[in-house]
Amino acid sequence: MKKLIFALAMTSLIAACGDDDETPSNNTTNTNNTTNNDTNNDTNNTTNNETNNTTNNETTGATACETYCADYETNCGTQFGTDYTDAAGCETACAEFEAGTDGDMAGDNLACRQYHTGAAAADATTHCPHAGKTPTAACVDAVAPTACETYCADYETNCAALFLVDYTDAAGCEADCAAFAPGTAGDMSGDNLACRQYHTGAAANDALTHCPHAGKAPTAACI
Repeated sequence: MKKLIFALAMTSLIAACGDDDETPSNNTTNTNNTTNNDTNNDTNNTTNNETNNTTNNETTGATACETYCADYETNCGTQFGTDYTDAAGCETACAEFEAGTDGDMAGDNLACRQYHTGAAAADATTHCPHAGKTPTAACVDAVAPTACETYCADYETNCAALFLVDYTDAAGCEADCAAFAPGTAGDMSGDNLACRQYHTGAAANDALTHCPHAGKAPTAACI
């Protein structure tokens, strides 16, 4: 009888041990499933987000020329029709513009046209002429001043009192200057423009000495 009881006890103990061994296996399987699910979810979410972002960017992104042309047509409608006829013509012409720098208010480039096109929403009369295919001002290449323009501006700045006696205004100065012989850069004497330019520049440091030599009818030097 004792042997029978002992045998039954051992059988129960072995069965219990067998159940304990199977539990870790089940736990490991569940852990692997959770890890795989998390990995798959992360991968799918990342892929979906990248796809959606790419699609949205491609759908909503407008080129600088498309934006400029749309704004120009809206804010300067009459002039737009004269310059470009339609959006396609505008975008074709725009592609040839220099890019410029955001905020440019002058210079023959797209950025300048964009600035004035935007400003035209509040003041079309002023800004539309600057914003089109062939601007009348502002969005054009800077033109270097002529020798006479430079001389007259410097003479007015450095010899203001004599300037008013000689020329009255810039237009009068430039008209008289056009009749001066050109001379050679650096001339310090002789009845020519180069001599007047030399003494006009020197007058910035010594107006009393040089202004009398630099005007319309010099008293010495440029005679």
